[in-house]
Amino acid sequence: MRTVLNAIDAARQAVKSPGAKRLISTTRIAERIDASKTLEDEVESVNENFGQELRVL
Repeated sequence: MRTVLNAIDAARQAVKSPGAKRLISTTRIAERIDASKTLEDEVESVNENFGQELRVL
C-alpha cells in the first residue's frame, strides 16, 4: 500500500512542480478482506460484468 501511495504522491508532485495553481485528486482504494481473490479473478469478474475483454499489464 505504501508503494501505491508513494507513486500517487510522486505523480502529484510532478504536476505541482511546473507551477500548477490547483490540483484536485481523487483516490479510491477498495479492498475486500473477507475473500481471497487473485488479480486474474478480479479481471475475469470485470470482463463478465462489462462484457468486454480487459488484460492485465
